[in-house]
Amino acid sequence: MKHYEDGNSVIQLQHVAQLYKPLLVLQTLGVHQLTFAHRTRALQCLLYLADKETVESLFKKPIEEVKSYLKCITFLASFEALNIPITYELFCNSPKEGMIKGLWKNHSHESMAVRLVTELCLEYKIYDLQLWNGLLQKLLGFKMIPYLRKVLTAISSIYSLWQVPYFSRAWQRVVQIPLLSGIFVSPLPDTLTVAFYISDDLDLIRVARQYVQLDLPAFALACLMLMPHSERRHQEIKNFLGSCDPQIILQQLEEHMNTGQLAGFSHQVRSLVLNNIIDKKEFGILAKTKYFPVLKSHTMNTNNVTELVNYLANELSLEEASVFITEYYKHCGKPVPPEATPCETLKVNLAQSYWVLT
Repeated sequence: MKHYEDGNSVIQLQHVAQLYKPLLVLQTLGVHQLTFAHRTRALQCLLYLADKETVESLFKKPIEEVKSYLKCITFLASFEALNIPITYELFCNSPKEGMIKGLWKNHSHESMAVRLVTELCLEYKIYDLQLWNGLLQKLLGFKMIPYLRKVLTAISSIYSLWQVPYFSRAWQRVVQIPLLSGIFVSPLPDTLTVAFYISDDLDLIRVARQYVQLDLPAFALACLMLMPHSERRHQEIKNFLGSCDPQIILQQLEEHMNTGQLAGFSHQVRSLVLNNIIDKKEFGILAKTKYFPVLKSHTMNTNNVTELVNYLANELSLEEASVFITEYYKHCGKPVPPEATPCETLKVNLAQSYWVLT
């Protein structure tokens, strides 16, 4: 039996089997006695309340078969809502592709039917290109954007469907509509998916501009990094980095892109921002922020500490530079003698106005 907590009390469903027995008639009642919608809701309640052993004991069938039955009657409830008469036996025994195409031919003008056809195609792996092109067009036309987003994600691994003309157009709209509404819902995971599939078709510059309008430069930069053409990508990123505050980008990466599937991509964006600061020798931008240690760590990890040593020694103090060099040598597995003075630690060879660590 399942247990449920209500405050400090625990309610055990001791007589659940007796309560569920009347529901077993769902398997034998005729369609005129009980609708498929009623059957679906009742069985959903049963599966939610009862544990696996109870369900299998009541139905005398494995739990997988019970769940399969639920899936079928859920589809039948949708047929029922469309006033399409069909029995459980007919549904199970009919060739699915013919049934789906017949439903599409006669009911494609109804949003509920379009959703049902989509669900059936996904469930029974029907990937007819013409049918899917029509489905995506209708889902977009009915403005079923949240559902369309889920559908596109589900079919993105079906390579044959990339040929569908409306595939890229639907992705474009799904990514852009939340931005055009002015509400931040972070469609970047979808953008990442799209970039790998249809990067030539998605206007990432336009998406980036919309992120800028929402004061989300980190996401704008991420979009620019996904541009497929290297020369234009390099120029757009260069122009963008010259016009934005790197601290804001780093903050947004930390707040919105630091976990889940975006974490790895966030690291790439962060590296791009930090490398730009190093190349321009603009260390002062982050000097008094919580991101300065992040910058220091990045220079050590990339073995690119020379310019930062210069900055620390010239703009802050020799002691600051000495501490940083000591940390860097430890990072490289070459500890500095503890008795070394800051000046000794900072021994360098001056060449072409650069500090070179020895």
